[in-house]
Amino acid sequence: MSGLELIARDSKSEIEKNAEAAAVYFAEVYNKDDDERNWSFSYLREQLNLKNSQELFRRYQVRVQHALFVELLFFNIAYNVISLAAYIFLPDENSEHMTDVSLGAVQTGRWCRSVILLIQFCIFVAAYKESLFRSANAKIAAASVVLACMMAGETATTLYRLGRGFQEPTMRQTFYVILTTSVLLPFPRKLYSGMSGAAVIAIDLALSTLSSGNHKKLRVVLFADAVFYLTTLLVGLYIRYLIEVMSRRAFLDRRECVESKIKTETEKNQEEKFLQSILPTHIASEVREDLRRVIKDMDERRSFQKLYVKTYKGVR
Repeated sequence: MSGLELIARDSKSEIEKNAEAAAVYFAEVYNKDDDERNWSFSYLREQLNLKNSQELFRRYQVRVQHALFVELLFFNIAYNVISLAAYIFLPDENSEHMTDVSLGAVQTGRWCRSVILLIQFCIFVAAYKESLFRSANAKIAAASVVLACMMAGETATTLYRLGRGFQEPTMRQTFYVILTTSVLLPFPRKLYSGMSGAAVIAIDLALSTLSSGNHKKLRVVLFADAVFYLTTLLVGLYIRYLIEVMSRRAFLDRRECVESKIKTETEKNQEEKFLQSILPTHIASEVREDLRRVIKDMDERRSFQKLYVKTYKGVR
């Protein structure tokens, strides 16, 4: 049996061995029990610690969180543009039913939405320089400013009416503020998101109490609002938890993929150097192609008897 055929058969056995190992690995990974364990938060954190990748994952998570923050700014800008357009074009200021309080509320809404739009647009432009938002204090400051803008936009007209002595229930998109606070704002810890969401709920319930003082079923309304807002907050925190779990799993999978690629390239380079150390370059390339062909057609059980003999003039 020629040496090339021995190398080919050894290579084939290694390929089959790796294929069997891969089959066993994926069978274990996609097993129900193992799959649940692989997606648990404690297991993923343990794997990151074992691979000394906790700090690298933290940087990865910061970038993911920043991307979500940019998306929130974009949606907020679009929402404020639509709200500002509604304040400008929808009210009929010459109507007989337009009172001074209503007109003042409309003007307050216009000014408030204009200022909020300008502030969030400036933050949106600054967000493209990601280095400005890397520190924890910078992220807390940016999240607090955006949260204050969202709350100001929803409560400005209500505060104006209360300041003029009018107690009229108004619709506020508080659930949107709570959900985005718990999911998309770049607070470095989930505790900060939860505390901010709780503060938003408390402010909204306080305004509802002040603006609906004479409501017959005020307690029932406040209880229903509190349950709805707390549910929204818990759902948002759970979504943030799922995003973190998926980020950890995706990071580990990507890391394993890169490790496998580097390992394969390293072994390939070592084999290439070994082959070139015993054979000339032009013969090594021919051997490599024939070796691949032999491995591909090995199931046909054909014996490989090719010899690589080169003749050179003036060489004895």
